[in-house]
Amino acid sequence: MTEARQQLFEHFDADVHERLQIRGENARVVLDRVGERFWKLTHWGLEDRAEFDDTNLELDLPQPPTDEIPSGRYRLISAARSEEDYATTEAHLLRLSSPLGEWLIETAKTQTPPSATVQFDVTNHDRKISMLRPLIGHSGWLRLEKLTFDSDDCEEFLLFTAIVDDGANLDQELTQRLMDVGGHVVPSSLIQTPVAIRERLDNDAALIAAATIARAAESSNERFRQVQQQINQWADDRIEGAEVELDTIKRTLRASRRDAEQAETLQQRQAAEELVAQIERRQRRQRRAIFELEDEIEEQRVRLIADLRRRVSQASSVVELFTLRWDAV
Repeated sequence: MTEARQQLFEHFDADVHERLQIRGENARVVLDRVGERFWKLTHWGLEDRAEFDDTNLELDLPQPPTDEIPSGRYRLISAARSEEDYATTEAHLLRLSSPLGEWLIETAKTQTPPSATVQFDVTNHDRKISMLRPLIGHSGWLRLEKLTFDSDDCEEFLLFTAIVDDGANLDQELTQRLMDVGGHVVPSSLIQTPVAIRERLDNDAALIAAATIARAAESSNERFRQVQQQINQWADDRIEGAEVELDTIKRTLRASRRDAEQAETLQQRQAAEELVAQIERRQRRQRRAIFELEDEIEEQRVRLIADLRRRVSQASSVVELFTLRWDAV
C-alpha cells in the first residue's frame, strides 16, 4: 500500500490526489483545496507570530494579534477530523469561522497588492500538475476580480483573466492551478501594466464576467420558476381540498335524497327532507366558500409572486483585486 501510494503521488496529477485523498508521506491529514489554502493563509498571516507544525497541522501562538483571540496551541479543524475528536485535544480549534480564522481572512482582504512580477515555481512543486508543464519558461499577465451577483441570493465569484505573452489565454482552471503553486515576488519588480495589456485584460474580463452573470441569472431564474410552481401548487392544493369537501357533501346529499324517496312513513320522509335541506344549505355555503377562497388565494398568489420578483431583481458589481505579471519556472 505504501509503494502504491508513493507511485500515485509521484506519477499522477494533483487533481487525482485530491480525488483519492493522497498526500505526501510527511502529511498525516488529508486536506481539501479550501483547507490547504486556509493553512497557507495561516502561514502568511502568522509568519512572525507563530511556530508551525505542518505534519500535524498545528501551531503555537504565544502572542495573538488581537485581545479577542486566545493564545496557545491551535489545530486545524481538518486535523481534528470532527468536533468529538477535537474535544479530546488540548488545542484551540482553527477554522474559517473561528476568531483567528476571521482575523486572517479580514486581514488578507484589506491588502492592496501592487503590480509586480510573481515567479511561480512549477518545476519544484510538491505535486505533479501536468497542465502547468507547458507554461514553464513562459510569462504573461494575470488579473483577479470579484464579481458580486445580487438576486434572490447574494453570490460572489472570483474570476481570473490571464494571458501569455504570445497572446494565448489561460482558462480559469489553469489559472487557479497556477495560483496553487508556490511562488515569490521578484525583487524590484514593481511595474505599470501597459495600456494595451490593460485593455486586453479589460475586454477579456468583461466577457468572463458577462458569461458568469448569465449562468448565475439562469440559476436564479430557475429557482424563481421552481418557487413560482410551488406557489401555484399550494394554491391548487387549497382549492382542491375545498372541492373535495364539496364532492363529499354532494355524495351525502344524493344518499339523503334517496333515503327521502324510499321513506316508508310520513315521519321518516319529513325527517329525511329536513336533512336534505340542511345538506343543501351546506352545499351552497361550501360553493360560496370556494369562490371566496379562490379570490383570497389569487390575491395571496399575486402578492407572493410580486414579492418574489422584487427579491430576484438582479444587480451585479465587479471589483478588481489585483493585476500581476507572472513567470512560470
